[in-house]
Amino acid sequence: MIGFDHIIMYQNDSTDGTDGILKELNRIGAVKYFYNRAKRGAHQIRAYKRAARQPEYLESDWAMALDIDEFLLVKAGAGKVQDLIAECPDSDCIYVQWKTFGNAGLIELENDLVIHRFRRSEAPKHGPNAFGTFKSLFRQSAFDHPGIHKPAQSGGSDGRRIKNGSGLDTAGFALKKCQCTDPGGMKLAQINHYIVRDVESFLLKNARGSAHQADRDLGRDYWRKRNRNHVVNDGMDVHVEATRREVDNLNRMSGGTLKRLTAEAYERHKDRVRDLMGGPARELYDYCVGDARTQQG
Repeated sequence: MIGFDHIIMYQNDSTDGTDGILKELNRIGAVKYFYNRAKRGAHQIRAYKRAARQPEYLESDWAMALDIDEFLLVKAGAGKVQDLIAECPDSDCIYVQWKTFGNAGLIELENDLVIHRFRRSEAPKHGPNAFGTFKSLFRQSAFDHPGIHKPAQSGGSDGRRIKNGSGLDTAGFALKKCQCTDPGGMKLAQINHYIVRDVESFLLKNARGSAHQADRDLGRDYWRKRNRNHVVNDGMDVHVEATRREVDNLNRMSGGTLKRLTAEAYERHKDRVRDLMGGPARELYDYCVGDARTQQG
């Protein structure tokens, strides 16, 4: 929809039925899906290395590695990946900053589009120390394989041309590990990071742990630091109706199977929430609900 020709997806240890959705998307040719077997805590890096061996990746001009809660919003031109690349000529990699989204005051999990439900985010960052985490859109031939925040490269970074999400080269922004500044204010692109979503979704996330730290206990501090609802951020609105049409189209291609599988997975999520509410997670739920209502805006 925004210009990527191929989507390669990896999943592991799912018990909620969403793996069935991915299998069906693979069957109808919408994505290429693989089960990602790895040691606990190593799944994310293993997925990137495995993806780098796929013909679709090896034949690509540009690539990007995103988690399921990260959405690329291109502000340049018609909102396509190609428009972003065109605004950054002679570059090998574009560091696109996260924009962290909060729960927008929502408590319950709903079977609806994330980009429609959550429209409040952190405020814009200003100043020389306004570092933000980034993800990378990169020229495939210039790097070894994708990484969590920037692509892996052998032989150092000499000769590789880097820009940020405002089209500035490295002389125009500061870089610190997987964070950078963006004095241009994410002029060309941002990564909408729906990191907490509604309270019920956060309970499920807390029970799973994070993508590359499976034993990590998220809890109150994680919610408090990342539930950011300071300003309305509605840039994704332009994609909502087209996304709904594409969801309907994919469902037709599947003969109605995708809609059924999605409904079943939703009910499994709700059942899991009810189970969690009968244990220690209830305390976390009560804390988040109280915080969510104060930050609804």
